[in-house]
Amino acid sequence: MTHSVQNRQASGYPILSIDGGGVRGIIPATMLVEVEKITKKPISDLFRLIGGTSTGGILALGLAMPKGDGTPKFSAQDLLNLYTDPISTTQIFQKNPAYQEPDPRQRFFDRAVQVIATPKYLSPTVVFNDKFQDKLVSDALTDVLITANSVEGVAGRVAGLGLGGLSMAATFLAAVVEEEIPFITPDFFPKTIQLFTTKGMKTLSFSLNNLTREHCKYLMSPLSNNHFYMRHVAQVTSAAPSYFPFVPYRNLKLLDGGCLQNNPAVPCVLEALENKVPLKDMLVVSLGTGETRDFRDPISCFFEMTQPQLAEDRALDVLVEGRHFRFQHYFNGEPPHLDDCRAETIANLKDAGKGVVDAAQENDMLRALCKRLDPEM
Repeated sequence: MTHSVQNRQASGYPILSIDGGGVRGIIPATMLVEVEKITKKPISDLFRLIGGTSTGGILALGLAMPKGDGTPKFSAQDLLNLYTDPISTTQIFQKNPAYQEPDPRQRFFDRAVQVIATPKYLSPTVVFNDKFQDKLVSDALTDVLITANSVEGVAGRVAGLGLGGLSMAATFLAAVVEEEIPFITPDFFPKTIQLFTTKGMKTLSFSLNNLTREHCKYLMSPLSNNHFYMRHVAQVTSAAPSYFPFVPYRNLKLLDGGCLQNNPAVPCVLEALENKVPLKDMLVVSLGTGETRDFRDPISCFFEMTQPQLAEDRALDVLVEGRHFRFQHYFNGEPPHLDDCRAETIANLKDAGKGVVDAAQENDMLRALCKRLDPEM
């Protein structure tokens, strides 16, 4: 957990950002339960914008989903229970009978094509239909932003990185030593992602080196002003390659937002700018699902090369000038897989979430942050 809460001015536009991470969503959900307990208010009353990727996108939609009386359908505790209930996790991770374990003797490209075409699990549409019913993203109690990627966008990003092997290697090295390497460390290669917001679907293109307070350059364009069902957006943002099937939309094949933007905090800030919110008014609370510095894990290595967290944190610190609060757990060794729902793993993730909460409560830091979110408490 990083950043102090003391001696900073309150913000008029609080933003909540929740990372992707499958079952590791237990970690941010545990923090959100504590925030609701301290403030005695629902999360949707505390934040003007809630952004999420993959499992974080499901949490964001759930926190902002209204009942008929205009109050939240789910509390943070309700959503935490979704991860810890064996019946719910079994319904989410339904084995695909057509799935076959890839032959390790195959070329990497051939194996990748196989698992994307025939993923490990069936799409969890039944669960999303049950939880989100007929609610639209535009019905949300507060503004929401849910990230997604297209197969084409991911391919373009990977190709761009391939052209800059030196820069990619330097980004990897910088993450290992936790120090900036001048010139090469920032994310110079632009990426394009899709966003589902309360106003419709958008395309966002940016590179981190173009995001400064003086010259914040990015391209955000409307793709569709359709009103999307929450259940559909939940399916899209969590369509992790090799785990769940991609979701077709028009001429796009949409994938899990975590492929290129597992932490949605930067897109949230850019969306707020699009809504004419001054940077000085923003406060960003960013919740992680746990990470590792063990780069023998290929997923963690891919993330550091396509979306270097240190560079993104620095960009956010520059943009919102000290009003960026990142809460994260660090695993020793390889983190649990996205679909690891064993009782032992669930218990460990609960402990990890509690550890993040305990660290945030030192010197009343969490209570001070809650006071900024709700000055009347």
